[in-house]
Amino acid sequence: MQHLTLLLSALFLAVLAALPAAAFPDLTKACGKNAQVTKNTSFVYDSKTIWVTTQSCPGFAALSNSSRTPGTVNSTLLNGDGQVSVCNDACNVECAKNQTDAVEDDCYYLSDAIESLTPQSFTAPALSLTTFSFGAGCEYNYANFDKVDYSVCYADVGYVGAITANECSADSTGGSCVSTDANDNDWVVE
Repeated sequence: MQHLTLLLSALFLAVLAALPAAAFPDLTKACGKNAQVTKNTSFVYDSKTIWVTTQSCPGFAALSNSSRTPGTVNSTLLNGDGQVSVCNDACNVECAKNQTDAVEDDCYYLSDAIESLTPQSFTAPALSLTTFSFGAGCEYNYANFDKVDYSVCYADVGYVGAITANECSADSTGGSCVSTDANDNDWVVE
């Protein structure tokens, strides 16, 4: 009986290993063909310009886990501007081979640049995509799938980007860190 259990366990693990990883969809495609740039900004870090572009993403409505509206959010979760504060939140790294090749050192540089803005935060409007880039081999996309605005700590985006780059650089071309299924967590960093 013990041999049968071991055999079934080994078979289960073999089947599980053969299954493709469930990677998150490419965020720029999921944003939708009617996406519109709503804000372009930049900042300088170590003599390089970092571009920050936010666009509205009507295609994200299909990916949202939220059924709430701005008037139904628990007031204890809101900051002074009526936004859900998203700082120090957990996420799960998912590596993928379908994204553009990211250069690990460039991702670490981008993380350092974004983290240099600590303790500030940025607004990620409802159903939007915010892209951080500097024209090299790495960019980060922060997607807010929720129907309410988020106030996002720059430190979190930089840290999550570095963790994802570290975990996914060996055997894939990129990855995502998907928020946990906790309330008020409906975001992804790619």
